[in-house]
Amino acid sequence: SLVGSEMCIRDSVLTMRGISTDSSEWRTESRVAIYLDEQPITSISNQPDVRMVDIERIEILPGPQGTLLGSSSMSGAMRIITNKPDLDGVSGDMQATISTTDGGDPSYDLNGVLNFPLIDDKLAMRIVGYTSHDGGYVDNVFAQTLSAVPGAHSGRIDNADVVDDNQNVYDVAGGRIAALWKINDKWQADIGAIVQSSQSEGTWQSDESLGDYKVARFYDEWRDDDWWQVSATFTGDLGFAQFTSTTSYFERDTAYEFDNMYYNQWQTAYYGITWGQNVVDNYAIYYPDYTPWGAYFAMRYHWEYEFGHIFNEAEQTRFAQEFRLTSTTDSKFQWMLGAFYDDVYDTWWYGSEIPGVTETIGWYWANYWSCYYASLENGENWNCPIPDTEVTYVNNYKKWIEQTAIFGEFDYAFTDNLIATVGTRWFRYDRDEYQLYEAPQGMIPVGTYSRDWYAPDLPATGSDEDPHIQFSLKYTLGAWGMTYFTRSEGFRLGGQNSPKAVATGLVPPTYNSDTLTNYEIGLKGQLLDNRVQMNLAVFKIEYEDIQINARPPSTDDGSTPWWLNGTFNAGTAENIGVEFNGSWLVTDDLKFEWGLYKADAEFTETTYLNPDDAVDDPDNWWFLEGTRMPQSPELKYRWALE
Repeated sequence: SLVGSEMCIRDSVLTMRGISTDSSEWRTESRVAIYLDEQPITSISNQPDVRMVDIERIEILPGPQGTLLGSSSMSGAMRIITNKPDLDGVSGDMQATISTTDGGDPSYDLNGVLNFPLIDDKLAMRIVGYTSHDGGYVDNVFAQTLSAVPGAHSGRIDNADVVDDNQNVYDVAGGRIAALWKINDKWQADIGAIVQSSQSEGTWQSDESLGDYKVARFYDEWRDDDWWQVSATFTGDLGFAQFTSTTSYFERDTAYEFDNMYYNQWQTAYYGITWGQNVVDNYAIYYPDYTPWGAYFAMRYHWEYEFGHIFNEAEQTRFAQEFRLTSTTDSKFQWMLGAFYDDVYDTWWYGSEIPGVTETIGWYWANYWSCYYASLENGENWNCPIPDTEVTYVNNYKKWIEQTAIFGEFDYAFTDNLIATVGTRWFRYDRDEYQLYEAPQGMIPVGTYSRDWYAPDLPATGSDEDPHIQFSLKYTLGAWGMTYFTRSEGFRLGGQNSPKAVATGLVPPTYNSDTLTNYEIGLKGQLLDNRVQMNLAVFKIEYEDIQINARPPSTDDGSTPWWLNGTFNAGTAENIGVEFNGSWLVTDDLKFEWGLYKADAEFTETTYLNPDDAVDDPDNWWFLEGTRMPQSPELKYRWALE
């Protein structure tokens, strides 16, 4: 049994209002948009960990925000707003924290802020710096496993060289510099840069069979995450409207290596011994202990996997430009118009390494098949022999998305109390993707169908465009509050699957944008001279064309290749719920806060892997009608005294 908080470092996924289809989705876009000030920094599933130092506020915007914030804000958005430079004078702050963990190492957190004007009433700067260290508390203990050396029979290897107490360590360092320039009475510029670097070592998981906060690893695990951002926002008073221009650039590099020995040894046992002669010869390529006589060789030579590891090197760059015009005249009709451009590039180089793999029978069979296909017509894509490598599997993924959008929001006050709002967003995107699988590195995966599969993977291209509309009514209930009704839409961009996968006939060429429609009635109010503030919302969410990245259904002969996957549109879901939160300033020195969420998020349509299979087969569906959506609690509540 593995427990711990490692996922918060390796796979940070945000969920709002219970809209989720899996606990770990690496290839589909996020359903929650993340903004740092005015720039989107949303990544594929693994979101950047912004250190919350000198932050003015964090805005949580539930429900679809597609009209104003665009793609990936279908179930909501989180905006992190930093403190801006102050023209009024010099100020600063420094904080230092030292803590200890029972049975673990000490931790510290040090950060400081300095604000100073450079030109009175014209120019000011703000500098922020921080560093922190989270000491470990999980021990990597001594363990042994069977030797991977051919002919060693019952020999054993151990992890003595990586045994370490309190091996899970997390360090963060970074800083921010910002400038505020009052160009004149009507124009202002906010310019800033942020840089952050984080490193983690070890694992936060625990193995209960070894004791509390103990684990056995055969490889030193680590993860680095470095990113930086620059942005410039110009605002100006045009008399009839306020003009805003935001230009930003974001770049992020992540890399990690994790122990993979347990999985390697499972492969050995399952494919080398359990299946034995019942598996086609091709599995020898992917599972080095397997041969056409896998059980025979496994018993005779005791060949098992060397302890191996997985690795990943990922990069994201993002350029965004947005323009907005917001009316400032005194009129019953108010409006906002905007244009948005976004250029995103994502890539990763992911795979696994096993030392000594070239000494296994599996390496012999890999070269056998690679040379066989190289000898055939159009076999120029095959190496004979395969260059020596320890990389047993690699996936190279690249994605480019260029998005353009025009949006607007229009308010009309029918009376002093009743205001109607209509929002709309039209977007167009162009998307290019590239994927390449090799196992081992230097060899295209062997399939069992058309030889078209063997060709190097080609870029997949596609585009789409669509409008989205939001409508709401707001009615003011005097000085103490207001009530509202809203219908809003959110979306994630669609795309296309790789031509290599499509050529199998098991993966569709394209998948549509999935959409979310929210119907909501709410009440916002304050009582007792604003000492009590409360928000109540009742909502119904309809989720359609759900995107899921998965293996396609098996063919009749069960020979779907292991590398084959794609993104599909699969079924519908809905969530009906209520949110109630607020605060009560009991005295000038005591504040009570509360929050309540109760909802029923479930799939409303069963989507089968293979509609031709038996309906009652539990392995034959992605989503089953009536089941709760993953990571979607039925009830959440909190309260706090401050």
